[in-house]
Amino acid sequence: MSEETKKPQEASEAEKTHVAAPVHDLAEELRKLGGQLEVAMREAFKSEEAQKIQRELLTGMQEVGKQVDHAMQTVQKDPQVQKLAERGEQALQQVQESPAAKDFQEVMNRGLAYLNAQISEFTTRIKQQSETASAEKPAEAAQTPPSASPKE
Repeated sequence: MSEETKKPQEASEAEKTHVAAPVHDLAEELRKLGGQLEVAMREAFKSEEAQKIQRELLTGMQEVGKQVDHAMQTVQKDPQVQKLAERGEQALQQVQESPAAKDFQEVMNRGLAYLNAQISEFTTRIKQQSETASAEKPAEAAQTPPSASPKE
């Protein structure tokens, strides 16, 4: 079977998946995006200065995460918020059942998948550049004689 004959079948299977679980796909794409961003940031922050900045950012992000968790726990205990959440879930369910919402979710899924692919390519390029630079440093050090230090 050629690639062209496989594509309609793959598309119909993908459409079935999107119709069956569009919210799950969106959540999955967002998780992938987060993972890709994490990998990209790790690769970009390999220098000492960048590692220092990364530690500061991670510490700050952890603190923000703790504060958000605390705020969410506080809000979830409020009875008015619980009623509002129930109404929101009902409205969300009604919206999710609409054809426009399904179309929007499919577009979002495709967009996030594309973004994930682009970030993955970017991360791969950064890794390759980092590996190339790492491989070149020992070669340069081997070529420089130890007695070649500048005289004052």
